[in-house]
Amino acid sequence: IKDSGFNTLWLMGIYPGETPFSITDHQIIKPEFGTEAKLKHLIKTAHNLKIKIIIDLLPNHMSYNSKLFKKYPELFVYFVVPEADKDLPDEELSKKYPKHTLGFIGIGETRVRVMFKDADTTRGDCEWKMAQFDYRNREVWDYMYSVAKYWLEEFDIDGFRLDMGHSMLEMAEGFIEELSENIKHIKPEAIIDTEAHWQKGPELKKAGCDVI
Repeated sequence: IKDSGFNTLWLMGIYPGETPFSITDHQIIKPEFGTEAKLKHLIKTAHNLKIKIIIDLLPNHMSYNSKLFKKYPELFVYFVVPEADKDLPDEELSKKYPKHTLGFIGIGETRVRVMFKDADTTRGDCEWKMAQFDYRNREVWDYMYSVAKYWLEEFDIDGFRLDMGHSMLEMAEGFIEELSENIKHIKPEAIIDTEAHWQKGPELKKAGCDVI
C-alpha cells in the first residue's frame, strides 16, 4: 500500500450490526474483523510507515437492536401515540404511520406506546429499518463527542469518515462545527472526511470538514 503511493486508509464497516451502517455499538469492533489488540497493532504499523487510518462515524442513525436504543430510547426521534389512536392494535398503528416503528417509552412510572421515526437514509432500497437520532436532545451531541474521543484516545485513530454529512447540516445545525472542534482539540492533525451531496461541499468545508 505504501509503495503504491497511498497515505491514508479508510476502514469501513468495523462496527457490529446488520449492515455496515445499521450498527449496534459505536465502540466495539466486529468480531470477525479481529480484536482491539490487532487494530492497535495495525494503526501502529501504519503510523510507522507514515500512513493514516480513519474509520466511520455514524451520527445519523442506529440499529433498533442496539443496546443504546434499548437502554436510552429517548435519544431517538419519536412521538407518543395520539389519544385518538390509543386503542388501535399494533398492526393498525404501523399501517397508519409508515416509516415509523412501534415501541415504548417510560414516562414517570408509566410505559407509553410511541412511534419511533425510521431513519431517512436517502435510499429507498435500504433493507434495514434504523432509529433516527434526535439532535434536539443535547445528550445525543455529547454521546457522539464521546464516541469520537474514545477512538482518538484509545486507538490513536487519525480521523473519521462522517456518514451522511449533508443530512447532518440540516438535522443538527452547528453539530459538525462542534464535532470538528472537539476532534481537533484532541488531535489537531485529525482528518474529517464526509459523505456529501456535491452541492453541500462548500458548507461542509466551512463547517470544518477536510475532505468531501
